[in-house]
Amino acid sequence: MRVVSTATGVIVPENPRGGMKDLKNAGFENVYFDFGLVCPAGAMRTLGNPNFKSSYTTMAIEDPSRLMECASPVIERAKEQGINITLAKAPTLLLDTKRTDLNELVIALAKESIKVCGKCGIKYIIIDSLFAGIEPENMWKANQDFYLSLATLARENKVTILLENQCVDVGGHLVRGLFTDEDKTVELIDILNSKVGDNVFAFAYNVGKANLCSLRHYEMLSKLGSYTKVLLISDNDGMNEASLLPYTSTSQKGLTTDWLNLVRGVRACGFDGDIVLEYADTACVTSATLVPPMLAYAKFIADFFKWQFEIEALVKKSKDRVLFGAGNMCRSYMKNYGKEYPPRYTCDNNSARWGETFEGLEIKNPEELKSLPEDVTIFICNMYYREIEAQLREMGLKNPIEYFSDEYMPSYHFERLNMSVVK
Repeated sequence: MRVVSTATGVIVPENPRGGMKDLKNAGFENVYFDFGLVCPAGAMRTLGNPNFKSSYTTMAIEDPSRLMECASPVIERAKEQGINITLAKAPTLLLDTKRTDLNELVIALAKESIKVCGKCGIKYIIIDSLFAGIEPENMWKANQDFYLSLATLARENKVTILLENQCVDVGGHLVRGLFTDEDKTVELIDILNSKVGDNVFAFAYNVGKANLCSLRHYEMLSKLGSYTKVLLISDNDGMNEASLLPYTSTSQKGLTTDWLNLVRGVRACGFDGDIVLEYADTACVTSATLVPPMLAYAKFIADFFKWQFEIEALVKKSKDRVLFGAGNMCRSYMKNYGKEYPPRYTCDNNSARWGETFEGLEIKNPEELKSLPEDVTIFICNMYYREIEAQLREMGLKNPIEYFSDEYMPSYHFERLNMSVVK
């Protein structure tokens, strides 16, 4: 899995050098470029009206053929910093837009976006569905025709078009739109690819949009499986559009995004694509002085999700394994994976427990690890990951060392809770 940062909110499209440098310094090597940065949805809606004002960010709105010219500063600064643009998004309209005449502009910009991606080696592009002025009963047919009209161009430019779960504005309330029914979405992708005769279309799962219309992450992701190439992660309050850093939108009831079932769904579908962290609204309101530490924190969060998503796959692909730790985390491993992926034993730094049996495993002296073949993976089941890893490396061990976490397990086991009964 690759970790990808949004560029929106971090860079200034006319002069993106400083923002790109900050992203690089934070450890990001890949970015997601939304062409909406240089074709703002708000400006698109005012095209042709007295309120429309020509500027750098409206050049491509007035003349879609200038999109490459507008995007070039961002693309060049990314290259300058050694940052890959792995994903782009074509310009789209605000959800409450009613002007049907703007659909032609959206189509033209989508085609130009594909061309830019082809020239710059950007593999994936998210293209939202058409919706302005289209009646609900005509939505699927209209968009099937729309996407097919882009297929040949995408194939010529070696670009994969990603459909994304959509929200629809109904009287100011956001409800489920296209690509929120997993079965219909899979069916449409198959139809499109069949008509094209190539795998030109795939899927991007947008966690923030899913939260706005109460999609069930596990059901969506487990059904879409290998169709999902990109996962866009952001937080919001479940009612209003926003791109916030994960774990920052809370209420009196707790977190407003179901991170548990997101992680479970990602693991269940075997996802191995790009993890895109979207936090444009967080970045926009962050003081310039605080941007560098904010970006470093964003990178830490992205790496955290990558770790959580990959834990189960790491357990499964390890040919042989031992555990380090004989507490709750070890118990959780054994309850969830012990039968199918049994460890040889576990070990612990507490010498008083050596020789004991815990969850069916013998607890051994860590020195016993020195006798392991070097291809046996050691899973650290203790929160002091770095300290224990340093201990193992100081012992001269060359085995693969992985951090196990029981924060998001396939199921809960209440033996973990030390409950007392008051009589």
